[in-house]
Amino acid sequence: MDMRPVYDSDPQTARSTTTATMDIAILGIGLELGASARGAAMGPQALRTAGLHRVLADLGHRVSDRGTLHEVAAETPVMDPAHAHRCNNLEEITGWTRTVHDRAHAMALEPGIPVFLGGDQYKTFLDEDTKR
Repeated sequence: MDMRPVYDSDPQTARSTTTATMDIAILGIGLELGASARGAAMGPQALRTAGLHRVLADLGHRVSDRGTLHEVAAETPVMDPAHAHRCNNLEEITGWTRTVHDRAHAMALEPGIPVFLGGDQYKTFLDEDTKR
């Protein structure tokens, strides 16, 4: 059975005709260490304010909000020093990566779909930087 949503063509009245109801757990990542300008940390709250929960509920899903991570403890990474010097905020990013990983793993063990909101592109930048 195809469980992809099908939407009405009018965006003002669009509603999913999918009958599958999902449990969706939302976790905000209030991080902006990798951003060139401030503001990325406000992304999770902006999406909530814009009505993300209501839209998902209107589509028939059950939504639980796990809050937003704002601060985590820095950690010393295990990394080749030849690459470490090119990374900005390395200890802080290592702490964020560990914390998000641990929360994602815990959420993945529960029923439903974990959804992560906001945060900057620190992981993308870290990966790209270490490829050079």
